[in-house]
Amino acid sequence: MDAHQRGQLQPLLLPDLKETGKELGRGAYGVVTEVIVSGTTCAAKKLHDAIVQSFTLRRFGDEVLLHSQQRHPNIVQLIGVYYPPRSQLPMLVMEYLPLSLTQCLEREELPLQMKYSILLDVAKGLCYLHGKRPPIVHRDLTANNVLLTSSYSAKISDLGVSRLADTFKKHHLTTAPGNAMVMPPEALKDIPVYDHKLDVFSYGCLILHVLTGQFPEPTDQFVPEPGRKDLFKRVSEWDRRSNYIKSIPKENELLPLAKDCLTDAPTSRPEMIDSYVFVEKVLSKYPKIKSMTELMKENEAAEKHICELDAELKVLKAKNNELEKQLTADNERLMGNYDQLRESLRNILSQVTGLQNALSLKEKEFNDCTEVLKEMIRSRDEQLVKLQQNNMDQLKKKESDLKENHLIELATMKEEYEAKLLTAAKKHEQQLSKTCEECEIRVAEVMKVFTVESRQALLNATVSTNEILSSLQSLPLASIPSYQTQKELIQPVLSQRLKKGDKWCLVDKDWFKRWKKYTGFDSMDQETAGLPSGHPGPIDTAILFKSNVSEALNDHLMEELDYALLPEPAWNLLLSWYGLSVGSRPIIRNVVEYGTYFKHLGVEVYFIDLKLCVHPHTTDIKTGSFSRADTISRLFSVIKEQFNIPDTTECRLWQRYMANSYELLTNLRQTIPDAGIYGGQMILLEIKNPDGTWSRTVQHSAIQTSSSS
Repeated sequence: MDAHQRGQLQPLLLPDLKETGKELGRGAYGVVTEVIVSGTTCAAKKLHDAIVQSFTLRRFGDEVLLHSQQRHPNIVQLIGVYYPPRSQLPMLVMEYLPLSLTQCLEREELPLQMKYSILLDVAKGLCYLHGKRPPIVHRDLTANNVLLTSSYSAKISDLGVSRLADTFKKHHLTTAPGNAMVMPPEALKDIPVYDHKLDVFSYGCLILHVLTGQFPEPTDQFVPEPGRKDLFKRVSEWDRRSNYIKSIPKENELLPLAKDCLTDAPTSRPEMIDSYVFVEKVLSKYPKIKSMTELMKENEAAEKHICELDAELKVLKAKNNELEKQLTADNERLMGNYDQLRESLRNILSQVTGLQNALSLKEKEFNDCTEVLKEMIRSRDEQLVKLQQNNMDQLKKKESDLKENHLIELATMKEEYEAKLLTAAKKHEQQLSKTCEECEIRVAEVMKVFTVESRQALLNATVSTNEILSSLQSLPLASIPSYQTQKELIQPVLSQRLKKGDKWCLVDKDWFKRWKKYTGFDSMDQETAGLPSGHPGPIDTAILFKSNVSEALNDHLMEELDYALLPEPAWNLLLSWYGLSVGSRPIIRNVVEYGTYFKHLGVEVYFIDLKLCVHPHTTDIKTGSFSRADTISRLFSVIKEQFNIPDTTECRLWQRYMANSYELLTNLRQTIPDAGIYGGQMILLEIKNPDGTWSRTVQHSAIQTSSSS
């Protein structure tokens, strides 16, 4: 690489980077590895030492200069150039994309609509390259050189063999470019002469690759004439790939375009702009995927519904309190009635005793009567005895019925009152747990406001805030039931499925394992269940935090290895029984939605940490944690609050994506992931000058990129 060319690369030089040692891929001229630039993961292309020559270095320098001039959402972005210490071999640093189209096609079967969307993105990138003056021909368009973002947007990579169209006229290139399997006939001649229609042919091969999921390897170019083995006829490029075309339904909308692109004559192939219009028209027939704006509206409606439910819950609680008061009054009234009934029963028994004594006296008087009246008296006595027996039977039956009915009524009232009292106690325990969590959050917010010196002084105090909270949390809120009851209450709650907006809690895996063994949760632990030696003790979450004063979790925590996820009702029950150990804090996370095309729910264990600063004080950096559901508007509010900037002050946000390059963020309703913001990235707030001007200038390309996103 000569001095002139190296001088042209001077604005792209990066001061420093860190190599992780992870290899991402290999090519004909070098190897691609993972590097870290200013805390951002990037991909770096480095030449092989064995093939380094002056011609190779000049070619590598041409690739850097050509790539640095291309800025488009569907072209892999160049970050800069880096020269390692004690080496003359430069490294080409580009944005990091985790997946190639080839890997995606081998790993999963994509929906037809998504395949069309990827082909449309590739057509956009080729239209941009061919629209340059002079046009740029990629010359190696394959699925390996199409990379995908996490939202399955396609970007064209590896401009290593790309050339300006003018160089074809000057040098009449003598070697075939790229992969011969996707090259047109004019590029495979001894003296190849071709133009941008080469990329159109490769695009037709890419259509077949995406639709079939297999690389369209062509058959022989020449086959013997029927009946004459000494004569050969040439097979058209379309027929050479007929084996793959058979697996595509004839009604597929892109087959006519693929056939036109694979025409042998370059002049008969369509322009990329016509191909782009054709694919866009086909894709417009399919229903659009819900936009983030629609999802946000649905989320706002859900939040409004939750507020209405909270209001209804408050009304129900008030009615419940009134019902409890009424039950208390009814119980007192019934107890009074019970005392009255018992007193009445005593009076009846006293009267019965008196009657029995009177009857005995009467019998004695009758026995003393004369012989004349014996027959009359005997007859009378028999009648009296019968009457007495009937009365006694009726009295005993009535007494037994009264006792039985009264006992049944009292038992029923007691069961109903105990059930309602247990429900009220559980609700009270949940309110206490929620109040404790709100106190912890408030303490954490107050701690963030303190300066480093105030925080250190607070930590060195005799009794710290964390110690006070831990000592309070370590006390269980309710008496611990038996291990059988614990298992019966927790087991149905653990089968709860993820639901968007629900809260789940993290608990140390070892503690949860001890609890399951103590309660005999699994069949293998039935023999040791309930042993005092197996009691799990207070809940321990301190091991999951980086320190006792930090709310940040340890890096690379794994579910079922480091922690277990519990629904919030299960956590509240365990917290009320066992409390928290010293230094432990609740770890409560929301259930959020991941993915762009394929939606799935997951517990958001880690937040997105961003570096926040205000222009021009880029060294005064504060860290903010954000959810994946937060919008750019939320980011605006937090950074203003962090730096005590009034809400009425006119400001704008910048996103740093290279060492000295920033992109303006204009769509306030976009979520942080949709805006292309990732963890560890710097966000710059710019305040409008008093004279109405801005200190920073907006580059045209930056505005275009932001608006397109």
